[in-house]
Amino acid sequence: MAGPRILVIQLKRIGDLILTAPMLARLREEVPDARICLAVCDAAGFLAPCIPGVDEVFHFQRGRINLGYWSGVFANRPFDIAFDCDGTDRSAFTALLSGAPVRVAYAKHRKGFPREDIFTHGCGASLKEYHTIDHVAALLDTVGIGGTTPPLRLIVPESGVAAATALNLPPKYAVVHPGSARIEKFWPAERWAVLIDHIASVSGLPVVVTGGPWEVEARHLAEIARLSRQGFINLAGNTSVATMAAVLSRAALAVTVDTAALHLAAAFGVPQVALFGPTNPFRWRPRHERAWIVQAGKPSPLRADQPFPKPDDFAPMEEISVEAVIDAVERLRQPETSNF
Repeated sequence: MAGPRILVIQLKRIGDLILTAPMLARLREEVPDARICLAVCDAAGFLAPCIPGVDEVFHFQRGRINLGYWSGVFANRPFDIAFDCDGTDRSAFTALLSGAPVRVAYAKHRKGFPREDIFTHGCGASLKEYHTIDHVAALLDTVGIGGTTPPLRLIVPESGVAAATALNLPPKYAVVHPGSARIEKFWPAERWAVLIDHIASVSGLPVVVTGGPWEVEARHLAEIARLSRQGFINLAGNTSVATMAAVLSRAALAVTVDTAALHLAAAFGVPQVALFGPTNPFRWRPRHERAWIVQAGKPSPLRADQPFPKPDDFAPMEEISVEAVIDAVERLRQPETSNF
């Protein structure tokens, strides 16, 4: 007899999809004979090959009719369970279209008509009390799928490995990812330049800069390049998500803002420093032992794998000093944590 058919709907950004991977891994471990399908959105779809344990992927693209997406979900129905990790109208309709008799959403997304009729179960996990990985995995608890949520892990598809190899990067390098889709996460260009020069001169590692094609981000990187004395290898806007994953997986060090690159580095256990300003490190930080958090308004970096305070206030990125970030980088260069 065939195993259950399970649909996981995650139509948010790349970072959200990355942090859904542990839930999918737990689902695969606890229900090994399941056929697991994943619904993703926009550029996040290019990350799907990096997530192990998924049998089929449905791609939604904003601003399009998405006949392929809707017909793909419909053709695979009826599912036995549908998990809505998103909470939008399109994800609710996807859950309904799945034909699953068990449809799970967060309790706050189940309120009101027609959602109270669409979803059969509501997960009471609060965003304020959970890291995002655990918040997503709590959907499994709602329907009695137990087990332990594994650490975040991704794989690099062969296409990403080949594309990264073709870049002919140095054998060892540091990755810096200054950009984001949200301009309030930008750290001042002159501080990035000082940091890049420090990494290159003190550690001897060439610096590779990754990023997206957004024009505002490109201008930010151009200013960093103008101010940096050491210079860097600029890959921003020229790599796919899978290629960027491959580049990050090989890095000796990664320094990023709170964006998808942070979570990619965490998924490969890369020694990393993550800069947080207007976003919540309690919910979004990496959690492995070689990660340090620098939070705006805090004088010293914090170990990411230790019990972490729930911040009750946030500060702009300008309140992160370059000295605090360099301090975190130097802590990673200690023999017990360093691979560079």
